[in-house]
Amino acid sequence: GIIVLNLRSYAGGRDLWGPPSCCRDACCQTEESKYLAQARPSHDDGVLEVVTASDVFSMGVTLVKTNGLGGRAKRLGRFRELRITTKASLYMQIDGEPWLQPPATVHLKAFGQSTVLRNVA
Repeated sequence: GIIVLNLRSYAGGRDLWGPPSCCRDACCQTEESKYLAQARPSHDDGVLEVVTASDVFSMGVTLVKTNGLGGRAKRLGRFRELRITTKASLYMQIDGEPWLQPPATVHLKAFGQSTVLRNVA
């Protein structure tokens, strides 16, 4: 599965991007992959982080390992805009709300910023 992040918190506070680190992926040979290893995502930088899990089992392992154990998902890249074209129907989810998406081109990009209220008492 492909996961597009705009926050450093996913599924109950898991940080799927993980901390900046030395390259742990086998493909850390290019300048781009070295940049991804050291990248520090932020909610207000206008950049979307994209990670992947190969199957449900690996996603479960990733969620457990990112719960304070220093794990992370496989980093695919950081983008200001992302277009995903599907040729078949597939399931998508935004903020916990799933749906079956018919074939389409999905265009994603950061759009402004929302004000969040909090209790200061």
